[in-house]
Amino acid sequence: MPRRADLTSVLVLAGSEADLAAGAVEACRTLARQGLRTVLLGSDPAALAAAVEAAHTTYAEPLTPWFVEQVIARERPDAVLADLGGAAARDTVEALCSAGVREKYDVEFIGADHVTACGAEGLRALRAAARACGAETEAGQDGAPRGWREYDLQVLRDGHGGTRVLCAAERAGAAGEDALFTVTPPQTLDARQIRRLTDLARAAARALPAGAGALALRIALSPDGRRSALTEPRPGAPWTVQRAATADGQPIGGLVARLAVGETVAELGLPPARRPDLVTVTVPRLDRGTGAVTARGATFREAFGKALELTVPADGEPPWSRPADDPAALPAALRVPSPDRIAAVVRALCSGTEPADITRATGIHPWFLNELSAPHRTATALVDARPLTRTWVSTGGRPRTTGDGRDAVLVLGPGTWTGGAADHSCHEAALALRAAGWAPVLIDSVPRTLSAAQDAFDRSHLVPPTAEAVLEAVEAERRAGTVAGVLGQFGGPAVAALARELHDGGAPLTDLSASLAHLVTDPDALGRALAAAGLRTTARRAAASLPEALAAAGELGYPVTVTRPHGPGHATRCTVSDPTDLTSLLRESSPGRPVLVERALQATVEVGVDALYDGQELVLAGVYEYLDGDHGDVPACALPPVSLGSGGIARLTVATARAARALGVRGALSVRFASAGDVLYIREVVPGTAHTASFTTVATRVPLARAGARIAMGADIAALRAEGLLPTEGHRASTDAHARVFVRAPGDGDRQGAALTAAGPEFGAAYAKYLISLYGSLPTKGRAYLSVSGHDLRSLILPARRLTSYGFELFADGDTFGALRRAGVPVTALPGSAHPESPAVRLLRAGQLDLVLSAPGPAGDRDEATAVRAAAAPQGVPCFTSIRALSAGVQAIGAVLDDRVQVAPLRERDHHRSVRRSGRPSHDHEEKR
Repeated sequence: MPRRADLTSVLVLAGSEADLAAGAVEACRTLARQGLRTVLLGSDPAALAAAVEAAHTTYAEPLTPWFVEQVIARERPDAVLADLGGAAARDTVEALCSAGVREKYDVEFIGADHVTACGAEGLRALRAAARACGAETEAGQDGAPRGWREYDLQVLRDGHGGTRVLCAAERAGAAGEDALFTVTPPQTLDARQIRRLTDLARAAARALPAGAGALALRIALSPDGRRSALTEPRPGAPWTVQRAATADGQPIGGLVARLAVGETVAELGLPPARRPDLVTVTVPRLDRGTGAVTARGATFREAFGKALELTVPADGEPPWSRPADDPAALPAALRVPSPDRIAAVVRALCSGTEPADITRATGIHPWFLNELSAPHRTATALVDARPLTRTWVSTGGRPRTTGDGRDAVLVLGPGTWTGGAADHSCHEAALALRAAGWAPVLIDSVPRTLSAAQDAFDRSHLVPPTAEAVLEAVEAERRAGTVAGVLGQFGGPAVAALARELHDGGAPLTDLSASLAHLVTDPDALGRALAAAGLRTTARRAAASLPEALAAAGELGYPVTVTRPHGPGHATRCTVSDPTDLTSLLRESSPGRPVLVERALQATVEVGVDALYDGQELVLAGVYEYLDGDHGDVPACALPPVSLGSGGIARLTVATARAARALGVRGALSVRFASAGDVLYIREVVPGTAHTASFTTVATRVPLARAGARIAMGADIAALRAEGLLPTEGHRASTDAHARVFVRAPGDGDRQGAALTAAGPEFGAAYAKYLISLYGSLPTKGRAYLSVSGHDLRSLILPARRLTSYGFELFADGDTFGALRRAGVPVTALPGSAHPESPAVRLLRAGQLDLVLSAPGPAGDRDEATAVRAAAAPQGVPCFTSIRALSAGVQAIGAVLDDRVQVAPLRERDHHRSVRRSGRPSHDHEEKR
C-alpha cells in the first residue's frame, strides 16, 4: 500500500537518549523523502544539529505536554510520531490525549498507540495473547523469577496485522537485574526455541491494540525452557536491540516512520529473516555511568573479546590484569549488581574460578562462561596481551574503487559509544568531503555512528580505531585505489594519542601532528609546550595509582582538583581538600585509573572555546561559559558566555591560536580555560571536535565538523569564507540570528555524554527549559533546603533572598543556617538527629522538599551531599551543586513567573506551513510551575 495521502506534515518527537534521537532524525529524513513536511522537537544537541537538513523545522524544547501542545498549535501538523521519544514521549502523549488535544487541533497520534499498549486495555490483550500461546505474563512486576533467562525482541507491526521480529537480544545475567552483557542473536537457544520466542512475540504484537510501529517485548524462559512469560510491552526500541539492529544495517527510525504513515511490513523491503552471520555483543563500560560499547565478531568469544577490550580506556590497564586488593571480596563482587560486575566475572575466570560457581553468583548462562573458559582461555589472553584478536570485520566487504576517480579519505571515529556528538561530527565531515570530490570512508566500532552516517560515507569499516586496525584499513583502501588522507580530529584524545604510530606506519594523517601523541598522553609535556607558547596551565601532575596521586597532591598542596578522563572529550573533575577525601574518591570511582592532579583554582570563571585553525588564521566558532564546574562529564554551559566581555573574548582568541600552533592541529580544536582575574589558565585541550561540537553548530550555525574536515584536507579559512561555509569576516562567529541564549547541560540518562540543549531569548528562559526537560517541571514556590561550604556562604545570600521573594520557605543547618539568619534571610533550622539519615534526606524521601542546593566544597561532608543528591533524584526535585547553578536556577524561576518561557523554532528550512486553522493552547503554565 502507498503511504497515506491524507498526511502532509508530521511532528516527530525525539528522545534525549542519543540512540532515540538519532532514530528520530532518520525518521525525519525518511518522511521528507516521501514528500512530507517534518517538524522535529527535541533537546539532544546532535539531533538538533542534524535536523537542520533532515527536518523542515526544528524546535529545541522540553518534551513535556505544555511545550508539545505549544508546537502543535504553532505548526498545525496532521500527525505526531512519538515512537522515538522514549518514556517522556509516552507520558506526554497520554497527557495530551487526556487533555483533548487530538480533538482540539484535529491532530492524529500515529505509530504505536502508547496509551492503549501500556494501559489496562493493552495489559488485557497481552494476557490473552500469552494464554493463547501457552505463556504467562509478568506485567507490572520487576521481572521473571530468578534463574529464568530474559530476551529482548524488537517487533515491527503494520496497520493491517503484519508483523516482523527485527532483532532479538539475549540478556546475560539474572532475571530482573541489569544485564552484564547482551548478545545478538541469542546463543543458548536452538532453532525450535528461537521459533517459539519469535512466534510468541509476533502473536503478542498482533493482539495488542498498538497501531503501526515498533514494539519492544521482553520474554523470559524458565531454566528448563518449558515455561515462558511476557512482560509489559513498551512502544519504541530499547537500546539493547536497537544497537544490534543498527549493526545489522537495519536502523529502526526509518522503518518506524514508514510503518506509521501507512506502509506494510512486506513493503519495507527487509531481507528474508535469517540468523545473522555475525554476533553482536554489548558490554557496559568499566567506568560508572558512562554507557556501553558494542562489538561484532564471527563468534561470541571473538565479539566479547573485542567489546571487552573497548571497555578499557586507552590510558589504563584492564583491572583484571592486576592482583586483587582483597581476593576474599571477589565472591561478593560477583553477587552484587554494579557497573563493574563484568570486570569481576573476568577476574574470576582469570583466577581459575569454576564457571558453575560464577553462574550461581551472577545468573550468567553456563554456555557463555564455558566459551570464555575454552582451551585458549579468553580471559587469560586478555591479561597477557590486549587486545585479544585483530580479526576485524568490514561492513562493506572488500574495499572497491569508486569507479569515478575519487580518492578515499578515511575518517576515524572515537570507537566508544558516547553521546551523539561523534555521530554528528563524522556525518558532517563526510558530507563536506564528498561535496569537495573525495570518497569518505568511516573507521569506527560504534554501529550507531555507522547508521547515522550511512548516507554520507561511501563505505565503512566496523573496527575499533586502533593504530593497527587503521593501518590495516589504509592498506586495504590503497589496494583498491588512492588514499588522499586520514582524519583523526573526530576521534577525540584516544585517537590523537595514536598520531605518532599512524605517521610512523605511513598513514597520511593530515590534521594531527606526530608530536601530538606525546602531548595528549603526558600532561607535563603538554604543560611545557603550552608554556613555550606563552600560555599558563595550573601546576599539575599525572598519577597512575593512588600512591602517586597522594604524592602529587602533597607536593602541590591541598585543595587539589582531580580529573578523571573516561572517554573521547569527556572527563569528570572533583576538588578534594585532604588525603582522606582523595583516597575515598579514587577508590570508589577510579580504581587503577590514571588521573590528573592539579592545584585547585579559587574564584575562577571557566569558559570553553570551539575553534578552527588552518595554520595561519583562527575562527572562534563558539565561546561558552561553564555554569557548574566539577560535577559530571557534561557540565552545564551557556552560549554566549554570561560573564565575558569583548576584552575577554580577544584574550581567548590569542590564547587559542597559540595553543593550536603548539599542538600542531589543523582543523578543529576545543580548549577549556579558567580565568582568575586577569590571568588565563588552560585547563584542557582537545585536538579536534569535542562533545560540544554539535551544540556549538546549533547555536552559532558554524558547521564546525564540515569546516574542520575541509581545512584538514588543505583548504584555508579564507577559501571557506569565499564559499560561504564560514562567516565572512572577524575571528568570532555570532550566535543564532535571533540573538538567543543556548544552554547545554547533563541529560537524564546514564549514558556517557548524555546532554540536553535549550534555547531562549535570554539566559533565564533557556535555563528554565533545560530544568523542565530534566525534571519535568520547575517549582516556583515551596520548600527549599540549602547547604554550602564556608567560602560560599556570602555568595548564597542574594539567591536565597530571591527564593524567599518568590514564596519559598528555606531550610538549612549548620553554618548555612547561621549565615542566612545573620543576613536577615528567613530560614528554618533543621534539627540534629540520631537517625542515620540526615533531616534533609528524610524530608526528601517524604516528598516535603521542592528544591535543593547541596554544595559542600572541598572540605565539606561529601557523603552527606551524595546522600542528599541521591534522595532528590527519584523525587524529581531540582538539585543544584554550586552557587552558580543555584543562581542560574533562580533566574529560570523568574523567567517562568514572568511568562518569558515560550516556544520558537531554531530555524526553518522553508517558510511553507500547512496551517489548517489558527489557535493557541488555552491552558496556562501550571505544568512549568
